[in-house]
Amino acid sequence: MIGAQISALEAVFPILGKILGSACLGAILHDFASQHPYLQRDLSGIGQAFPEWLGDLQRTRPELADFAYLADLARLELAHDQAQLAPDSRYFDFAGFQRALAEKGAEAIVLLAAPSLRLLSLRWPVDKLWAAQLNDEPTQVREEPPPIRLAILRQGLEILHLRLDEETFRMLQSARKGAPLSQLAETGRPNLIADMIQLGAIDSFAVPGQR
Repeated sequence: MIGAQISALEAVFPILGKILGSACLGAILHDFASQHPYLQRDLSGIGQAFPEWLGDLQRTRPELADFAYLADLARLELAHDQAQLAPDSRYFDFAGFQRALAEKGAEAIVLLAAPSLRLLSLRWPVDKLWAAQLNDEPTQVREEPPPIRLAILRQGLEILHLRLDEETFRMLQSARKGAPLSQLAETGRPNLIADMIQLGAIDSFAVPGQR
């Protein structure tokens, strides 16, 4: 069973494998799988605890000291995998939304984030590293002022890695937590909610308590 877990984890973290080498990553994943046995038959949800575990491991492994960004890269790859496996986006019912807004008001409406949306707050610009490695381009990770805010989102078959400003990040974070439309609309930027609907980051709405 541990062999199947390692194979599944290697599929989730391919860029880590390119950077560390397959033998090194395989040994790391073997240690992780030994300490975190995954007991589900369906391996699609594997690796949830790996980024944090990898960050802790780095502090005890001097040979990994030059790869300070590894845990952030693992977070990005895990989010990418989760977005790929998430259900398809829903159709935003604009006519129904306008009716609900007129009848119930903004305080009664909750906007729903797309199932594939993942929000990341990172220290290292691993989105650039990921893209360069994917295209076999030379890479040099340069530290940028943290935090780096990212949205991972699937549009059709394509996975998008989008950098967000602080305002957009916090609005989407609030939407995922179920904040009412009236609270989300308090953002100072006009059309931000409409832009996120058009992007597909928000793909539906609900009126809690209404069937």
